[in-house]
Amino acid sequence: MNRMKKILRTATCLMATCLMATCLMVTLGFAEVRTWTSATDASKTFEAEFKSSDGKTVTVLRNRRTQKFNLSLLSKEDQAWVKAEMAKGDEVVGTSGLSPSEFAQTDFGKALKKIKKIDGKKYAKAPLEVIPKYFILYFSASW
Repeated sequence: MNRMKKILRTATCLMATCLMATCLMVTLGFAEVRTWTSATDASKTFEAEFKSSDGKTVTVLRNRRTQKFNLSLLSKEDQAWVKAEMAKGDEVVGTSGLSPSEFAQTDFGKALKKIKKIDGKKYAKAPLEVIPKYFILYFSASW
């Protein structure tokens, strides 16, 4: 009987791990990598994922590194796209148009301050740059 319990426990853990990995892969698929164009030379482009903007600067994720630069360095089309994305950020359910710093002061925002990210082989603080649109909840229990 004990052997059967161990087999069931192992199978349950394996299924939970597979489910979590699938959710993570699906969520990572929502990240939109786009081609950005220079304001001065249309032949200069790069690919990166938009992270945030304060209206004057843009933060992107490029080659797994966060880069921040002036919005004016981008083409007019990219500037318009960023402004449209900023407007979408206000539509996040439950934020009521809060800025990331205001959101950080809410109970949920305070809880998110405790989140860490893996930086190489160690944990590092993960500052709240934008209000998250998606969350993954992983719950584990043992009986």
